[in-house]
Amino acid sequence: MQDEASQPEHVEQPFADESPEVQQLFEQARSLLEQGDSAALIGLTERMLELGTQSSDDVVYMLRGDAFFDQRRVLDAVQCYQQCIASGAIEFAVAWFKLGSAFAANRQYEEAALAFSRAALLEPEHWLHRLHQGIALLEHGSLDEAEALLQWVVETTNGQKGNYPLAWLLYTRAAGGHCSEGGTTDATRGLLALRDSVAAGELGPEDTADFPWWHCWINPAFDSAKGDNLLAPPRDTRWAALVNWPREGTEYRKLRDVLIDFPEWD
Repeated sequence: MQDEASQPEHVEQPFADESPEVQQLFEQARSLLEQGDSAALIGLTERMLELGTQSSDDVVYMLRGDAFFDQRRVLDAVQCYQQCIASGAIEFAVAWFKLGSAFAANRQYEEAALAFSRAALLEPEHWLHRLHQGIALLEHGSLDEAEALLQWVVETTNGQKGNYPLAWLLYTRAAGGHCSEGGTTDATRGLLALRDSVAAGELGPEDTADFPWWHCWINPAFDSAKGDNLLAPPRDTRWAALVNWPREGTEYRKLRDVLIDFPEWD
């Protein structure tokens, strides 16, 4: 007789209460996910819904929503994530986060912010939910609420996340304030947040073409003569040399250095 301590531990199989046919379809769905075949996954999940499950409809709807989202069928994705939540995932933050992402992709920023806030309530320690909620509120125009959330993200991540959307928020507010004292203050704070964003690597690696050149565009330090339109293109086009990709030779200063040291034109 085998020693009880040496007996293999029982591991519950996923979807154990489902029929063999449904379990096989879930295996096929996993393969399609690994292959990145979202178009085929849409057809497969439709078959699963027609067949029915014992207790896994929420998983099927989440898979289906992910497939629609990958195919850029955003409205279909929204509906699937809503069905996922209604089918039993109401207490799962990931479902609300995916719903918020789909709303945001459809430019329904108020609905997106609400979905992200629900995810944050379920996982209050997770800064990512609050970051996306803040961005959604920024896009919706609720700047004060967005600023409070983004400041929380910056503090929670020790300055590693949230700087860039905070910079964009401050520049947006500065543009509305024109040359008022408040507008000038927000522009200065925005520059500091943008510098912090570059230092934290939020904008991606500088030595690749993916580094967004247009961050210079919103930086008022690149043209002090913009007047009251802080978001206008710079009048002095020499800044373009800083973001000429691919960079060859040593004649160009890195954008990181420019943002930290401030540009000094001849």
